[in-house]
Amino acid sequence: MGRLARHFPVAGGGGTRHRPADPAAHRERALCQLLRLHRVRQRVPRPGVHDRAQVDRGSHQAQDRRDAGCASAAIARYRPVIERHLRVLEEYTLLRFEEIGPRDPGENLVIYFSTYDRMIDDGRLLARNPAEIDAMKLGTANCFFLSYSLESQIVAARIVANSQLTEMEITHCLLEELAQSLGLPNDDERVAPSLFNDSLKLTSLSIVDKVLLRLVYDPRMKPGTPRAQALFACARNPH
Repeated sequence: MGRLARHFPVAGGGGTRHRPADPAAHRERALCQLLRLHRVRQRVPRPGVHDRAQVDRGSHQAQDRRDAGCASAAIARYRPVIERHLRVLEEYTLLRFEEIGPRDPGENLVIYFSTYDRMIDDGRLLARNPAEIDAMKLGTANCFFLSYSLESQIVAARIVANSQLTEMEITHCLLEELAQSLGLPNDDERVAPSLFNDSLKLTSLSIVDKVLLRLVYDPRMKPGTPRAQALFACARNPH
């Protein structure tokens, strides 16, 4: 089982209001085709508080060995893409990423590379409550995410990506789901050019996306800031 776990601070709130799923419970499940990311809750990076990432390999049950091979291949192929996305997201959110040892527990952002016919089932295993996946009515989605918040702060997210997509589609999906899991969960066809316009398949952040990420992680935007207060803060000092 390939795993990439990363820890980073989070500002915005989003997703459901459930507690994050127990990471230990996830490690007991024989899921394959995955990358795992970890996020800590500090608002802004501080000296001595490091964000962490890990890579390790685990074993699969016999029926999952073929998929595990696909997982390792997908992870190896798209690791540079994920690294590039993370560097860009760091720049516009003040988040930081650093690799950690393979035994460190506690990942709370998970990326699973699945196949089209297994995405829904893998999502159910990842979710705190499998019914969440059914409620999402995913249909023919090529990738999707779940996020969990506590006291208006994002504390966990789960991303599932279809490893059978083209390289361009996976590059787009990974960036879109990572950005959405950081507090910008919705698509809007009125916003263009943007990663969050589903009619476009951008593989890099547009100027609109950069502004939105800067806004979400602006130090004035405390977790749970009401809309009116956020608009007032922006109007008072747009820089």
